[in-house]
Amino acid sequence: MTFLKRITASREYRQLIKNFFNFTIFQLSNYLIPLITIPYIIRIVGVEKFGIISIAQAVGYYFRVVVEYGFPISGVQYVAQNQAKSQKLSEIYSNVIFIQIFLMLAGLLLLLGLVHFIPGMHKEWQVYLFAYGIVPANILMALWFYIGIENMKYLNYINSLGRLLYLCFIFLFIQKPADYVMVPLFNSMALFMAGLLSLAIVKFKFKIRLSSPDVQRIKYYLQDGWSLFVSNFAINFYRNINILILSLFTSKEVVGVFAAVEKVVKVIQTIFSPLTRTLYPFISRITSESEQRAVKAISGILKLMSSISLLIVTLLVFMAPLVVKIVIGQANVLGETLLRIGSLVILFGVVNYILGIIFMTNFNLKTQFSRAVVIAGGMNVLVCVVFSKFWGAIGTVIAWTMVEALLFVLIIWFVKRNSPWNVLKFFLP
Repeated sequence: MTFLKRITASREYRQLIKNFFNFTIFQLSNYLIPLITIPYIIRIVGVEKFGIISIAQAVGYYFRVVVEYGFPISGVQYVAQNQAKSQKLSEIYSNVIFIQIFLMLAGLLLLLGLVHFIPGMHKEWQVYLFAYGIVPANILMALWFYIGIENMKYLNYINSLGRLLYLCFIFLFIQKPADYVMVPLFNSMALFMAGLLSLAIVKFKFKIRLSSPDVQRIKYYLQDGWSLFVSNFAINFYRNINILILSLFTSKEVVGVFAAVEKVVKVIQTIFSPLTRTLYPFISRITSESEQRAVKAISGILKLMSSISLLIVTLLVFMAPLVVKIVIGQANVLGETLLRIGSLVILFGVVNYILGIIFMTNFNLKTQFSRAVVIAGGMNVLVCVVFSKFWGAIGTVIAWTMVEALLFVLIIWFVKRNSPWNVLKFFLP
């Protein structure tokens, strides 16, 4: 029997392939829509207004990460380990949603305070409040539930609705520079409508019933997910704080160029998500059965993904002028330089996710991973402030790349020191 036949003969692997296929479609829509809309938005509202939108969206994204807590990882684990227990799934879903709603309301109060007291935010208060709309929308979408249940096709229904609505809103209603205020509103509206579809699927397809929150379970979920929350927040903090730091030292136009390049890098990173996100619940499940099998699988993933990402980085270095011209609408030397340097983030980001999230969180190294991320995040703020002040956007992208490389080194150090498994033999024979 050939390798292909062995794979397709296994129900487990057939489901894995199906999930990978569905997640690929999910991510294709995630990165194709921005590649279509960003050039259009920049042409209509200008680079400066796009910079304002990007800053507001970065702030909104921080609140989203706080409200998610550690559930993009721990929630997936809870669901993956209780897939056949309907009552347990209802309990998990109800308590997680309750926690997130409470955090969302607290975050809204904080944002209102910031908008009121900070002059720069007060001037663009509508943009910031509209950008916050992604927070309740993300709660309703509950992507962690679908990933954990390993039934990815519903992600496509939900995500496709949101992305197509956003696309229609942008091309129909963004017609002049003053319309920049509406860009984050349309994004939030589209995702919120997709969230309503998600709520219906959870209720009618998976028979999940919302129940009263359980104080003891809430305490457990908060305590168990704390280290994951810290690491998740720290990762997103240092990966998104750079644009805010840069805005302190340069013009909105420079921020807009950096934001456009940053989105290109992050969009390309999402290409790898179908495999990594599909395999995470799978690895979580098989780790409890056979750690050796899980390590072997992770090592294979590491080799494949690092090789592909290195190839993509090489292509970006040579194709930077073309990519920047497509995204910004004209040749831009600063954008080309930023893309060439920032492309390395793709390689380090992919490897760090596999080693940090897939391996460390499944092999009782959550605390060590959290420490590595906090150290890297702290260094990023310091380095980014200094580099951005003296070298502007070039300094910002150098800091971004350096910190991803630092996180890679820290992860290797913690794994070598605390794990008996040699998952790093691809890098350290």
